[in-house]
Amino acid sequence: MNDNLSGYSRTCVLNMCFSINPEVRFLMQVIGNFRKVIRQHMVSFTKLIEYVKGNANAYIDLWRKNMLSVCTGVSPCTVWDPFDRSSFFLDDNLPFKTMNISYRKSEGEATLSKITGEYLLTRAGFSRVTSLSMFINPIMQLKGQLCTDQSLELLFFSSLQTNPFWFHHVMSRLANERKHPFGEHPMYDVINELYSTFGTWQGGPHGRWSPCGGTVPVVELFGAQPNATPTEKATGVERLERIVGILFRHLEWINSLQGQVEDPIRDLPPNVLQKHFESIRKTIHNVIPCQFSLFRLSVFTTLAIGCNELMPGPHLKHLMVPMRGTGSYKHALGVTDNNVDPDSRPDLDCLMLYLSSTLGRPQYVRDKMECVLCETNPNRKECYDWFTKGLSTSET
Repeated sequence: MNDNLSGYSRTCVLNMCFSINPEVRFLMQVIGNFRKVIRQHMVSFTKLIEYVKGNANAYIDLWRKNMLSVCTGVSPCTVWDPFDRSSFFLDDNLPFKTMNISYRKSEGEATLSKITGEYLLTRAGFSRVTSLSMFINPIMQLKGQLCTDQSLELLFFSSLQTNPFWFHHVMSRLANERKHPFGEHPMYDVINELYSTFGTWQGGPHGRWSPCGGTVPVVELFGAQPNATPTEKATGVERLERIVGILFRHLEWINSLQGQVEDPIRDLPPNVLQKHFESIRKTIHNVIPCQFSLFRLSVFTTLAIGCNELMPGPHLKHLMVPMRGTGSYKHALGVTDNNVDPDSRPDLDCLMLYLSSTLGRPQYVRDKMECVLCETNPNRKECYDWFTKGLSTSET
């Protein structure tokens, strides 16, 4: 067959020889152009792979340059493989900088008071657990004082934040200043501390994603605002407890996958994950429309992995797929590339498997490839991993 991209004839020849009996034989030749369909699919798929691979390699080059600038001559750390940060540690000699994480007007005063800390920002890598270490670390430090429901409350609230600076600051202060930092519902204690420190419940610099909006602020939906009435708070607590129950069932479903996922493409296809995640999202939305999207459910799940709320196993590395509306989903479909035929878009797992191979990965890890698609999307603004001095980082 003539099968090449530059001069493809779109034809094939099939020769068949039939023998009815020893005396009767005949030859039939079939010339067809059905290969045109395959060729059109494969060329479009190749263009998409090359497009995504080019974006990924360009981003990896920028990531390495950033790490070299952070570490060279300052720390004995090597520049890590962006796909494996298990050897990553926060050397005190790294160039931490004093950062003002909030400007807040004090009551009755026109001056602005600063709240600062020592922080290190690096280009976002391909480990979401490592990226979220500033959320995970303070929760893990208080793990012995939290029951499962309380931990899930804090994970849920963390997933609604845009960055970890304020959360880490108030959690650290609660741990240091109080022998028993929390009441029955720690989310309310954290929100109260945020209001008393920053004047509101969400904000801070270097946001990784958009803040929660909505007609009614999230804290009011839960009766957690400073001027909430007892009735509003009671209603909010009942809603929170229902949501925590739904999230607990979500984690139990993930635990049921332990030992069941040898081949993620066969044993845990993306449509199964998408159906489950969408079901959890809708169930929570029916309790309260708090903008807890598929993306934020993915953040919650990552935080739960980092905080050891899930049973270990390789299935935890294959829970993330490009969800509709996310940056990874748009990148996977090549929507920014006018040369990609929208009618020839491949299966997402197939795309990520091929991308993994073209990037030289020895094993397909779905979570890593979803993260690659997200962070290397050329339409995504520059994002950072956040670290503070003395932080214990996490990696899966």
